Amino acid sequence: MIYDLSFDYVAVIIMVFLLMVYRGKRKASLPVYQVHYQLSVTILFTAIFDILSVWIMRRPDEFSIESIYLINMAYLLLQNFILVIYMKYELYCASVDIRKNKAWKVIVYTPYWIAATLIITTHYTKWIFTVSEEGVYAHAPGFLFLYLLMAYYGILCAFVIIRYRNSMDKEKFFYLFAIYGVVVSVQLLQFLLPSVLLVPFACALAMIMIVYDVQSPDEIFDGTNAMYRKYFTQGMAADYSTGQTGRLLFLKLHDYDILRESFGEEELNHLLRGMCGYLQSLHPDSLIFRIDEHTYAYKIQEISEQEMYALVGMIEERFKESWKSGAMDVVLPVNFALIAYPEDVKDYNEFTSFMTVLSRSEMDSNEVMTMKDFAGDDENMEILEAVKNAVEKDLFQVYYQPIYSVEEKRIIASEALVRLFDEKLGFISPEKFIPLAEKEGYILKIGRFVFQEVCRFYSENSLQEKGIDYIEVNLSAIQCMQYQMAEEFIGIMKENNIKAKQVNFEITETSAMITNRAVALNISRFENHGIALSLDDYGTGYSNLSYLYHMPFHFIKIDKSILWSSEKNDKADITLQNIFRMAKKLQLKIVMEGVETEAQIRKLLTMGCDYFQGYYFSKPVCGKDFLDYVQNFELPDVCKPELKQEKEREEG
Repeated sequence: MIYDLSFDYVAVIIMVFLLMVYRGKRKASLPVYQVHYQLSVTILFTAIFDILSVWIMRRPDEFSIESIYLINMAYLLLQNFILVIYMKYELYCASVDIRKNKAWKVIVYTPYWIAATLIITTHYTKWIFTVSEEGVYAHAPGFLFLYLLMAYYGILCAFVIIRYRNSMDKEKFFYLFAIYGVVVSVQLLQFLLPSVLLVPFACALAMIMIVYDVQSPDEIFDGTNAMYRKYFTQGMAADYSTGQTGRLLFLKLHDYDILRESFGEEELNHLLRGMCGYLQSLHPDSLIFRIDEHTYAYKIQEISEQEMYALVGMIEERFKESWKSGAMDVVLPVNFALIAYPEDVKDYNEFTSFMTVLSRSEMDSNEVMTMKDFAGDDENMEILEAVKNAVEKDLFQVYYQPIYSVEEKRIIASEALVRLFDEKLGFISPEKFIPLAEKEGYILKIGRFVFQEVCRFYSENSLQEKGIDYIEVNLSAIQCMQYQMAEEFIGIMKENNIKAKQVNFEITETSAMITNRAVALNISRFENHGIALSLDDYGTGYSNLSYLYHMPFHFIKIDKSILWSSEKNDKADITLQNIFRMAKKLQLKIVMEGVETEAQIRKLLTMGCDYFQGYYFSKPVCGKDFLDYVQNFELPDVCKPELKQEKEREEG
């Protein structure tokens, strides 16, 4: 039989390229990434040995029969080992650690070792394949066992994907099924077209899908090489569902904001990468997660209390010394908290409640804190339960605060604000429930609900005809970091026939400062779609000027605290005037928040403010009251130009 090697050559090229890409990326501590690398190397050598086996068989006179046997045995061992490694990969994607699961070890490895034994001994048994004295290769009757082995692993792969689908996000589930479909389809083609060597090529195609659609290190690791909180919560949920045990050491960094301002985010991240690298080096099975800017979680599964306390002692001693990064030589002030699960926290619901308590704790003890040191925060727990209930039952309400245009002398827009009224707790301030929702991952569902409600409200009430040009909608930093957020929101707009100019997204300084590819991508997509963006609450963060000219903002919303302070403090007044001058030169429209008095309006008019928002005009109100307000709006005397001129003449 004459074999076609074209697809094998392509497979080698693909795998060499993918391995080069892998070396260029950050190495991951996750077992799933280590298995990914093993899979890539195995596929590469499978393709190489496939080429060698055909090349040798075409020249039987130049090689011994033993050489032909060895090359073909190596190829078959590698080809079937791909199935084993891919099974490990699927299990890790499903949060099943095969290294610690004896049942899965037996299920995955036993058939392969049987096949490997048959392949290795085939030189003597002639059971899998034979090589004649003339050097002619041929399948033996036992080769059918290898086809059955492929079918076994194929069924097993499908079982894992379906059985553990709830442990994977939808995107990962879809791509694993797609990869499975590609490999199975090509295996069938290989069976029908034995002369065309397709298996390594099919595996290379699967690796392309894995690398670019499932394996995304930049989406998992932040700038300090710690995994994002999302993967921490997913892993803990999986641990509780599978009965996994482990211990968690939480590290809370103090003075983080001061360090970032002093050394810059890039330099500080470099230093923290060194910290994470040190922690990683202490235990081969450790995982490091970033819970928030100030807090890291150091997780080790199935470790004894004695061994964990020994590690904690080493870590405490190390943090008494300075950390060096380039010109930086800094002692990081940090406090620790240690818990064991499920001993200290019995189930996942209790764990999520504990994480809320932890996030609000200052962790200011000089000793390593344990579970008993965290007194239950009843109010936060009640608020969190109210948030959960509201998310499940769509109990949130959207209120609207009017925005007045100085140029057009009318209400032209409003800001959409989420409100929560609980049967037990009554009105819950957004300042209380939004931080909890962000920390516990509910903010994505809340943000989606608010935007859907805004689009529905605008469309059903024909707000354009009522003079409302657009509605401003707040986006949290967490929302901005979701890769599909822009497409999802643009899709909601299309469903409700909302035009791009009828929506304005408000992005906080914190979101603008995040150097994340997803944030930049979402902002770019909104800009390309023609949606205006506002920089919200300017003056409350670090007021880094660079993003004002790097990012496509149309509006700048100045925080009310600056306006209020300017009435009592000369320096604050100078700051306010300088912000106005800067914004005007950058051709940004200015929205002043917190406008409550005529004196403030007169002052802002002289400064050239474009829009007013505040209680002088209206507090945030429900949709019906907002419509009534717009319909019955009367221009205040202080905003009437003729009265303004008369006032100026009287003062003159």
